[in-house]
Amino acid sequence: MTIVDLYVILKSQNQEREKIMKTIKNFLAENDIVMPEGTINGGWFAEHDLPMIVSCTCCGITMALPSAYIDEDGYTYCSGCAGED
Repeated sequence: MTIVDLYVILKSQNQEREKIMKTIKNFLAENDIVMPEGTINGGWFAEHDLPMIVSCTCCGITMALPSAYIDEDGYTYCSGCAGED
């Protein structure tokens, strides 16, 4: 096995482990929850048992839920760590 072969194997394994990121809006829509447009009052979050503020699993920054991304395991990320910046 050459270094190139090893690189190809490791790269393919890494790609399989990459998280699939979704916007919170898309994630909620897939779960039959429609996020309102514009300003969202605290009552909407309480009604759907959702936090208003979440933190990034990767860097720890806090953000409003609507600006977060979520992976298939339910962890939240900022746009920078989700690779969307």
